[in-house]
Amino acid sequence: MSPLSSDHQNTTRRYTVPYLPSGRLDPNICGRIENPEKSEENWIECRSFGGTGSQRGQFRGPRSLAVSDRGEIFVADYRNKRVQIFDFQGTFLSSFHTTLPGEEEDIYPYGVTLDSGGNIWVVGRAPSKPKSSSLSSSFALLDYCGVTTNSSHYNRERTASSSDFAAQYTRQGRYVIHFDVQNTRWAARGIAMDSRENNVVVTKVIEDGNSVVELFKPNGTLLRTIGDQEGIEYPHYVTVDREGRILVSDSAGPFVFVYNMEGKFLFKFGGWGEAGGQLNRPHGICTDESGRIFVADSGNDRVEMFDSTGEFLSHVISDIKQPLAVAMTGNGSLVVSNSENVVTIFHN
Repeated sequence: MSPLSSDHQNTTRRYTVPYLPSGRLDPNICGRIENPEKSEENWIECRSFGGTGSQRGQFRGPRSLAVSDRGEIFVADYRNKRVQIFDFQGTFLSSFHTTLPGEEEDIYPYGVTLDSGGNIWVVGRAPSKPKSSSLSSSFALLDYCGVTTNSSHYNRERTASSSDFAAQYTRQGRYVIHFDVQNTRWAARGIAMDSRENNVVVTKVIEDGNSVVELFKPNGTLLRTIGDQEGIEYPHYVTVDREGRILVSDSAGPFVFVYNMEGKFLFKFGGWGEAGGQLNRPHGICTDESGRIFVADSGNDRVEMFDSTGEFLSHVISDIKQPLAVAMTGNGSLVVSNSENVVTIFHN
């Protein structure tokens, strides 16, 4: 990948700060930075947490993020088959394994979101014996572990049969209900909530066909299927904005697709490349209170910001290794996970 132009470099300001004995950044550092330049593009890295492993506070594939109005960060810790919960300082609070009644093992959580009652929803897959499928592609896609590959010829794992579920848990991690979302071979799905109607939005990859987004009632009743005419290839991440629009990123391509809740296609934005407004394998997506859209531009190792109509605004973070998920806190901080098993909090 060629370097970004000088106009797009150094958009994330970093400060050298002392580390605490635990290895985390001082949780009060954001409030002690003196006179940072205030601008749309000046996102300050306040703190990072995580690292590779299975101990509490470590990750093996932080595939998805959600934040609560109580100051909590929920991380879908994919390979560890659990959800971990942290405060906005990156301090570990608790965790729970994504267990379903009747399943021999916990499920691998692909995505995590919160409903209007503060309950936790996870979409995931029960373990099953994978088989190898050799594919040749002009795209670089997510592999089964949730990281990207730069090779155009590689093997991806897929399961012999579908065993994907959407499940609801209490804030304490107690199982409540689940339903089968069925019939997807590829190992990535996203989940979001339509908070106005409390319906569950789940992405679905269809082999040899146009992939879709499905809208369910909490009891598992399918309400509608969205996006089967626009040629979405590998929809992994999805979010619902304050206007009730569904935004889904195509991790096999360069576009974000936008629909209304009735399923009408509104527009798409992106396009292959490294320039402003172009994308390369977009992953996580979220919006803020003003409707601005943040996209983890994984293939370009950066996070991009667009307005509510898809017009490019800025490269907000331009030096993060393969960002996976993004989430916006109520106080305007941006939380980003990446393929190096680290979660970072940025402040504007």
